[in-house]
Amino acid sequence: MSATINNNKILTGKPVKTFFSFSLPNVAAMLCIASASVIDGYFVGNFIGPDGLAAVTLAMPFISLFYGLVIMLCIGGVVVCGKRLGEGNIPEASNIFSMTLLAALVPNVILAVLGFLFHEPLLGAITNDDIAVAEMAGRYLQTFFCFVIFSSTSFCLTQFARVDGRPYLSSAMVITSAVLNIILDWLFLAKFGWGIQAAAAATGIAYSVSLLLLPLYLRPGKQSLRLRWPRWDGRAIFRMCANGFSELINEVSGGFFMLVINFVLIRRVGTYGVAAFAVVNYIMMMELIAVYGIGDSIGPLVSTCFGAKDSRRIKLFLRYGIASVACIGAAAAGLVLFRTEWLVEIFLDSGAEDAHDLAMRFAAFFWPAFLFNGTSIVLTAYFTAMHKALASIMTALLRTLVLPVILLIILPVFLGDIGIIVAIVVAEAITLLIAISLFLRLLPQKLCKSDSDVMCQK
Repeated sequence: MSATINNNKILTGKPVKTFFSFSLPNVAAMLCIASASVIDGYFVGNFIGPDGLAAVTLAMPFISLFYGLVIMLCIGGVVVCGKRLGEGNIPEASNIFSMTLLAALVPNVILAVLGFLFHEPLLGAITNDDIAVAEMAGRYLQTFFCFVIFSSTSFCLTQFARVDGRPYLSSAMVITSAVLNIILDWLFLAKFGWGIQAAAAATGIAYSVSLLLLPLYLRPGKQSLRLRWPRWDGRAIFRMCANGFSELINEVSGGFFMLVINFVLIRRVGTYGVAAFAVVNYIMMMELIAVYGIGDSIGPLVSTCFGAKDSRRIKLFLRYGIASVACIGAAAAGLVLFRTEWLVEIFLDSGAEDAHDLAMRFAAFFWPAFLFNGTSIVLTAYFTAMHKALASIMTALLRTLVLPVILLIILPVFLGDIGIIVAIVVAEAITLLIAISLFLRLLPQKLCKSDSDVMCQK
């Protein structure tokens, strides 16, 4: 009975109501994460200083590398699981669920140990021997890696709860983590005046505590998916990795690009350039997380409808998703255009004049990126959900690595320091054009008609 009810939420409910019942809780949860991260930046920037803000920014690529493999397995597992739910194959969907959770533990343990032991040489090279910033970033990472198993398991459960028709429980887990993170940031940094490790500990503890909601999901009769010892299937794991590889590209390529941009900023401008970019990065992160919230909602909706061969509902969900991200992007662009100084002053106090002025310049050139990135992200999520791994990987790789790095090498030569920001904007615009051209070749009705459930279609 529960399987029928859960599937009806996606397959037979009113499309607009179904879309918003999945997307709004997810966007609210993702915005809570963004807010917690921004507030984390506020506390670090104001109670530790610009060096602390630069240290956290330098640590982010390493964190992205870790989460990339977990997200690849998880998102890839979710779309395969959703397709099985759409086909009515509940036992196989449960097997995918259980197999994904256990498989994600392997990169968790390996990368956490490697990151804990070997992060110092890389940080030293990136910071150009700025020992103070490198040491702060190292302490942040070491603390973070103590909590990675809990935080990544929490992430996986939120994704599967959503495809299983439990979007509100999924969002409750995320919101619990975000709110607790804010409280702990205030307590550790503002109240007690602890160091950079406390900021990482606040995040780790918050995500660990969210796992206390796990029994609410695993109660018998409340969900279709069952957690059990899985029947290991190498073909299924390959499919999961192929479908989720674009998410790995998003995380790892984005992290690598952050390493490159930090390297360029430190050598062209200095450490205060990283702090200035951190302000723009936090603003971009808020918009992107809201957009990714829509994209994450598209995944289970489209994959389940793909299993049921319902191209009409897929097109409706896509239409609602693109309209939603267009509104989010326009709002973010308007905020950056008309409230630039207010946004910059949230993160940097009046004493950091160089970083403040450069952040103002960066923000003035960055706003068009918000008008382009949303649709690209939704279309990438669509390609993933429809098991079109090659198209998904291509758009993700172009957007987060290939185009930004190439343009980052070229544009600062002609435009100076501001070319660093313009490179991101131009990369987003080109990626959007390519994503649209791919979509026109991979329309829902064509894919639903031709689907033969092969391992990885091109």
